[in-house]
Amino acid sequence: MADLKNRGKYESEFARKVSSLMGRHRRDLATLLGSPPDLSNVPESFWSKVQKETEEEISAVLLLIFLASSSQHSPADSGAIFQGFVSRDGEQWSGSRSKTLASGYVQNSRERLGQLGQKWAENPETPKSEISQDLISLFGPDRAEGIAITESTNAISAGGESAVRQSGGISPEDIWITERDARVCPICSPLDGTSRAVWSLKFPSGPPAHPRCRCYLRYKNEKQ
Repeated sequence: MADLKNRGKYESEFARKVSSLMGRHRRDLATLLGSPPDLSNVPESFWSKVQKETEEEISAVLLLIFLASSSQHSPADSGAIFQGFVSRDGEQWSGSRSKTLASGYVQNSRERLGQLGQKWAENPETPKSEISQDLISLFGPDRAEGIAITESTNAISAGGESAVRQSGGISPEDIWITERDARVCPICSPLDGTSRAVWSLKFPSGPPAHPRCRCYLRYKNEKQ
């Protein structure tokens, strides 16, 4: 099976939602920091809010992509019971993944803000325009796009694995496939065309192998 149909549309919508959320958080953060920016003005409640809203937003999108992938990889005659098992897997997986992702995202954001705060403190005359760009690097479109690409791949793999596992189709001969274009990285290039017996040694859950990974799996027994 090829990559998820309409993957680009799912990714674009994912990135749009995350970017919009980040924009709100960036504006709130800028207000809290004040001028000149002071990190001590940012309360713990701000980070709790960021984590909660990020988890909620991402969970819904991950579940949508998981179910789209599982549907694409399901047997043609799969019934309600089969789909019920897959849906249950999707809800559990998306809830767990979004919680882990949001927690790591907030921790990383706090660390990056700390580095920015140190830079601003060392340069008290930092222009407001530069501070604004720094905050965009923290909560902005580039970071949203990276999350959307990586986590779309994650949900596609999880949904496909769930559907094929429920049908008893998991095989040691399931193949790792790269996009085979100029952006394929040194991590994934050696995995292209290798079987589960090889790639699972390093990546037991399949793609993604790294941030912005776009690889996917081709199943030997799919829909049989």
